[in-house]
Amino acid sequence: MYQNLYCYIDIDCEQYIEKPDYFKKLYETVLLAYQHKITVYYNQDQIDNLKSFFSKNDDDWNKNYNKSHGFNLRNLLKSARKKFNKCYCFQVCFAGEKSFLEFINNEAVSIIEEQKNSALISLTYSECNSLLFVESKLEFKQVSFDVIKNKDDLLAWIRLFEPRNFNLSPKHGENGGGNWSGESVLRCNKKQAQILLNTAIADFNAKNSGKNLYNFDQVYNTFIEFYYEGDNPQKQWHGFHVEENQWKNRIPLKILKYFGKA
Repeated sequence: MYQNLYCYIDIDCEQYIEKPDYFKKLYETVLLAYQHKITVYYNQDQIDNLKSFFSKNDDDWNKNYNKSHGFNLRNLLKSARKKFNKCYCFQVCFAGEKSFLEFINNEAVSIIEEQKNSALISLTYSECNSLLFVESKLEFKQVSFDVIKNKDDLLAWIRLFEPRNFNLSPKHGENGGGNWSGESVLRCNKKQAQILLNTAIADFNAKNSGKNLYNFDQVYNTFIEFYYEGDNPQKQWHGFHVEENQWKNRIPLKILKYFGKA
């Protein structure tokens, strides 16, 4: 559903080495991008640089060894597309006739394409996000991109391009009543449902999940499921709450794990 959104993974070698929780946070954000079927890229040059920081011990890079560097990277990049260093990137430091260019040394940034719907997934990038990309003496362009530092940033970024509007369905009622016989009920009101829809997540890779979104309603201590009503200008969704005895059958496993309910 979000294949027309593009993310680029930035792996900070120093953070990967020095901070044990760095990789976990990066992986959680990238995994959420995969679940939404966002198109994800990585720069092979950055992976090669990371490998150079470690010993040549085969066990470190054996993808079959749980928690090895090879195992971690295989999971992180499993659905990403490989690219190689393409451009030199510069920040334009404008000061009239004293303006100058500052080189941005980041392999992940260097492969970002000239598209309005591109973002860098990076826990540490703090440089300018509108740069001059130079391929040769005569080939250069300005490229702008967003920076995603965590899962909340990713969901907010998605909503910039794909608005979500909750539509109250008479089939599911409102405030715990008014639903059709045999149909699940919406326990909250329309306004509360819209708030939950804004931060709902997907797992479009799960079997039978369709284009559904899910969130966990802390007020009613259960999941709420949202159905996409089709490609139309209104970008509408309707939804209902899921009884706990139906979680296993209706809620994808990755969604359950995301909310700590697996």
